[in-house]
Amino acid sequence: MKPDIRPATCALSMAILAMLPILLASPARAATEIRLAVDVPAAEGKGVPVCVAIDLPADLAKLPAEKILATVTDSAGKSFPGQVVRDGDKAQRWWVLPEAAAGKSLWAARLSAGAYAGKDTFTFQDTPGKHMDLLFAGKGVTRHMYEFDTSTPAKAKETYKVYTHVFDETGKDFITKGAGGHDPHHRGIYIGWSRLTVGSARYDFWSMRSGTQVHRKFIEASAGPVLGRTTTQIEWVDKKGKVILTEQRTTTCFRQESPGLMLMEFSTKLTALGEDILLTGDPEHAGCQFRAHNDVAVTVGAAGGRQTADKAPEQSKTVYEFHADGIKTPGQKLDNNKDLPWAAMCYVLRGKRYFVQHMNCPRNPKNTIYSAYRPYGRFGAYFAAPIKAGQTLPLTYRIYAAVGTMPAREQLNQRAAALTEMPKATVVR
Repeated sequence: MKPDIRPATCALSMAILAMLPILLASPARAATEIRLAVDVPAAEGKGVPVCVAIDLPADLAKLPAEKILATVTDSAGKSFPGQVVRDGDKAQRWWVLPEAAAGKSLWAARLSAGAYAGKDTFTFQDTPGKHMDLLFAGKGVTRHMYEFDTSTPAKAKETYKVYTHVFDETGKDFITKGAGGHDPHHRGIYIGWSRLTVGSARYDFWSMRSGTQVHRKFIEASAGPVLGRTTTQIEWVDKKGKVILTEQRTTTCFRQESPGLMLMEFSTKLTALGEDILLTGDPEHAGCQFRAHNDVAVTVGAAGGRQTADKAPEQSKTVYEFHADGIKTPGQKLDNNKDLPWAAMCYVLRGKRYFVQHMNCPRNPKNTIYSAYRPYGRFGAYFAAPIKAGQTLPLTYRIYAAVGTMPAREQLNQRAAALTEMPKATVVR
């Protein structure tokens, strides 16, 4: 099924409203102007997404989101693209703060009928039944892998898990791993548990020995100059075809400047059906994880199943970083360091270095443990938790990927602060 592609928009600004320029399009009707205030609790660095709930004026309320042009202007008079996203009968206005310094700032926002005319916008390209690409300015950002094919045993193994690839700076090659290779069940950005217990039955939805994750449909897809978002319905199904739990997964990628490749918010809702579920496993075999391209495993000599082999030359070694001293010890598991705000990895692929930061939302279950030490580049956050029958467990992570060497810890801490202490935007009456 090919979803409706509906753009979204959001903004924060308060300047001289009478002089607010309209970005790249001419509205068919008079513009609505809104004053906004943004409060940033702590320095959060560059490219920080922010959102405010708004009431659409009557002449715009019935328009599809992609037909509403939204712009924002800072106090210096510089304009930025915004995006309106529908939230049921309400609306959200999104935009990206170029620099989120601690303190309050005032913005001006304008809404009008029209469409964003710039090429610097997110779009979708779907290959029905296979995968959906998210592009920015025509270049690949992510690929949502949702094929499910049981026609042959080989094809069934290739398509037993829903996951997301991340493109490199060319928009053509991946920096993440697909099917096959070293640890064939590791794939891009993915989620699962090696021990999922329902009553007396135990399932493995990590290496997928007990079942499959089946994409059922796209619920929503929105794309515009600020963000690209998909929400999908996924079922975790055992080998007899019984649905063990349902998942509603939303991935949102935000506009980022170079050298950034992607800032993704990975949000999912796991719902237990007829019986209580217990999610368990261990940090190496459960949770929300990122796996680097298989060539990284080849470089470090882990391809033979030797998990911690590290034969790469010094300049090609995979390195990890954390928010404070005393955590990073070569080969050390992090079981005693719980609820870390983030972990970051830097690895070499095709002669270039890439780094990835995995951020844990404080609203996620407590006692989360990061696995972040494998030389071949698999890392992520694990926790154990119950889900009562009929109840839903919500989870949120952010993942940032970029070209380059590992940034300074201060920069990584600032980016994580945008998730743990999100900027607050309000309409100024």
